Amino acid sequence: MPLDHRLVQTAVLGASRSHEPVYIPMERGAALEFRRRHEGRTFWCGVYLGGCGGRLAPRVYRDKVSHFAHHANGNACTRRHGGIESADHLYASRQVNQWLTGQGMATREPHFSGDFESGGTCDRLVLPATDGQPSLLFEFTTEVTEELERLYSHLRGGAPAWLVKQNPELVRRLTRDHGRALRFRMGTADLKRVLEVGVTAPDGQTRWFPFEACTLTSKGITVPKGRGSLARDTPKGDGRHPAVADLESALELDDEEGIRVAGRRLRSEIMSSSDPRITRKLSALQSLLSRATEKLRVRDGGVPRKAGQGSSPRRGKPEERPGPPGSGAVAGVHPTSMYRLPYKERVDALLYCVRTDPSKDRRREARQILRRMQKVATRSDWQKIQDALRKPNQKLAPRPGTKRKRG
Repeated sequence: MPLDHRLVQTAVLGASRSHEPVYIPMERGAALEFRRRHEGRTFWCGVYLGGCGGRLAPRVYRDKVSHFAHHANGNACTRRHGGIESADHLYASRQVNQWLTGQGMATREPHFSGDFESGGTCDRLVLPATDGQPSLLFEFTTEVTEELERLYSHLRGGAPAWLVKQNPELVRRLTRDHGRALRFRMGTADLKRVLEVGVTAPDGQTRWFPFEACTLTSKGITVPKGRGSLARDTPKGDGRHPAVADLESALELDDEEGIRVAGRRLRSEIMSSSDPRITRKLSALQSLLSRATEKLRVRDGGVPRKAGQGSSPRRGKPEERPGPPGSGAVAGVHPTSMYRLPYKERVDALLYCVRTDPSKDRRREARQILRRMQKVATRSDWQKIQDALRKPNQKLAPRPGTKRKRG
């Protein structure tokens, strides 16, 4: 059966139709804290996440990003969105009901609309009107579709408290017809997603406020009288995605660990996010990732990174003699200790050891490591290591994902 290699960061607790979302951080330390907090709970590929309803298990690694994995290897889940934003509609509904309870109001049963059955995500969250208070509508779509056009025409005379995430055309219509547009965005804090409310003026400026500081009246959501944090919206959604901003900031600061973490997050967003700030700039984002990869490979014009990043469990910390430029390896590292290194450093250290010690024992150990890396090694890395190990008249082993030709 094929293995499940999809990167899933979000799940629900307790049951497949639960409204209680969680997300697992990619960083190892935060992921271990997440697992400790939820010890004894069960994780599910939630129906309202576009999932299959099956059980999930948190996977925490040393040299790979943490994520949820399906229990069954042959799982046929068709879920298309697994990034950190994929459960924002569930987080928003829970936070709104907690907010209503804090104001002495009754909670509301959320209604989610979206293509969940085909593995999609939420388009719209509605919390119906109660006790003379208006309904609350959270819009997750990014364009004005025919369905949204009909809904807007129907509600135009008495619009609900309509909050828009990232739909420039809908924001423009709301500011034109009502003098302002309510916005919402989600951030992260203490292993949770946190809701913020913004007010966009006709000039395109948006002021953001903590959701807990807002109040609900018969006329809708009222924001505090303070100035809030100011941000100017770009009318077509050209603002930087948080993952992009984090990676660019880490590159400017030459923060090696920050580059690693932000790069992993951006790759995850490219695979799973439907945000136009990601989908409309794939070429530029791939260039940014290539720049980050090159920054990790060769820093400061080819000066090797600080030695001592990997240590052998049997020999203790190796002598701190630098390896080849940009490899991050340490001369004298035994191949079996390379499992503690991140993937890229493991490849470079393996190449360095093979080239500097061509003995039969070292080559045999290197081949054992290479076999274990078969599922994660890229084709180019696989080829480089095979070239280093190759002897005259010796055929190369098949690359990952290929079959050996007969004859």
